[in-house]
Amino acid sequence: MRISFREGDKFKRVTGVLQAVDDKNDLEVLCDEIPCGDRLGISLRDSCGTIFFHSYARKNNKKIYTIAFPPETPTRVGRRAFQSKIPSSLLPAKLWCKDHPVLGQIRNISLGGVLLDIQSSIPALHLRSQTCLEIGFNPRILVQAELISIRLIGTGTQLSYRIVGLEYERNDRSTLSEIIQFVSDACQRYHYQCR
Repeated sequence: MRISFREGDKFKRVTGVLQAVDDKNDLEVLCDEIPCGDRLGISLRDSCGTIFFHSYARKNNKKIYTIAFPPETPTRVGRRAFQSKIPSSLLPAKLWCKDHPVLGQIRNISLGGVLLDIQSSIPALHLRSQTCLEIGFNPRILVQAELISIRLIGTGTQLSYRIVGLEYERNDRSTLSEIIQFVSDACQRYHYQCR
């Protein structure tokens, strides 16, 4: 189980271990400290995919929290319904490095992350730093992403980003359903199958 919450202008994500489900279907979770009373984004994985919902937590004891199961229907996403390799020349991306836009091409996109090819010079980047990624042009999606790897490939750079905060929808970023629709449309447009 992953739990996301805002910490200033960044997202923080912690991993929790489900301990029990009580008689109201609330979840008893063992995890590092999370804010009680603040809105949380929750994602649970099972053999069929991932369930996303928003909730609140209250602390029971040292590291056990009760997370209320949502009254609305959670969003369920199939396990492989959203992964796609795109021809890199077809899907542009822009990332923001220290308030400067850097243009690149998407090599691979999924709900979990983005593999980006950059041919231009880029400012110094730090692993685990977060930035806004703008993917596509018409339509486009905006996601918050965390840098997880940097590789030098020939004369360019390949950056791997993990999309963060999907469980926690924001007005200034694309929603989970918009991202799923975007990837599906890109697959159809470029005649590639999502796997």
